[in-house]
Amino acid sequence: MTRTRKTPARRRPHAAASRSPRKATARTPAPAQVAPAEPLSRGRRIALRLSTITVTILFVVLVVTMVGSITSEWRVAFGYEGTPGTATVVSCQPIVKGPSGKRRTYYDCKAHFVFDDPSKQPITIGTVPEAEVGDVFPAALTPDGDRVLPTGEAGRWKAAIVPLGIACGLAAMVLFGAFITRSKKVIIWACVVVMPFPVALAVAVMRGEI
Repeated sequence: MTRTRKTPARRRPHAAASRSPRKATARTPAPAQVAPAEPLSRGRRIALRLSTITVTILFVVLVVTMVGSITSEWRVAFGYEGTPGTATVVSCQPIVKGPSGKRRTYYDCKAHFVFDDPSKQPITIGTVPEAEVGDVFPAALTPDGDRVLPTGEAGRWKAAIVPLGIACGLAAMVLFGAFITRSKKVIIWACVVVMPFPVALAVAVMRGEI
């Protein structure tokens, strides 16, 4: 009797082993969609215009008031008014003013003023609070005769600080109005027109030192 030999069945490799590993792919997030800017409503545009007009009127009133007060200083600094001479600062006394917690220190400076006209006697009189003891500068006695103000180049630059500050305020309002329009062309032109004023103000502050 012949025996038949059974051949062992071949084992199939595991399915996971036969599969090639998948490469992990990073998913790129979808670009965020920016919603278009909504135009201003009619009521909001009217409110912005009214507020701009109101601020402009108030600022113009302030400018007229300040210009009226500094006109005399301008005329003295440029030699149109006042009696010329030379000032020598002899004393500066600190004065504290204001309520407690908000006190500020001011300086009351006195100068020995010698007139260019030798027939007039020298006097001791008040001068600008920014001066320091020992400063000597060309000056002029105001028409009211209450103080002497610096003249020459430093005095003229000093007198220009306040008007240039007012011009910078007007320039800021122009920029505000330009940004409201949301027009790049208007904003660029506004920046071109406005930039000289803060530069001139910085120069006046530096050159106006006595």
